[in-house]
Amino acid sequence: MNNIEQEIVKLMIEVGELTDNIGLDTTFKEIEIESLNFITIIVEIEDNFGIEFDDENMLTSNYKTVGDFVNYVENIIKIKN
Repeated sequence: MNNIEQEIVKLMIEVGELTDNIGLDTTFKEIEIESLNFITIIVEIEDNFGIEFDDENMLTSNYKTVGDFVNYVENIIKIKN
C-alpha cells in the first residue's frame, strides 16, 4: 500500500472502530460499518487531505471494497492538486 492508502485504512480502523485486519480487498459488506461511523471517517479524511466529498459519494453502497473507496479519495486528491 502507498502512503495515502495506508493513511485511509488507518483512519477507517481508528475512527470507524474496525478491526485492524482490513485491506484494500475487504468489502464494505464484510466490515458492516455503520453509516454514522462512515460519515465520521469521511469528515476525518476531508480534514486530513483538504478535500471535499460529493454528497452522493458519502454512502457505503457506492463502494464495493475499501480499495474502491481509497481510489475515489485518491482521485479527489489528484484533482485538487
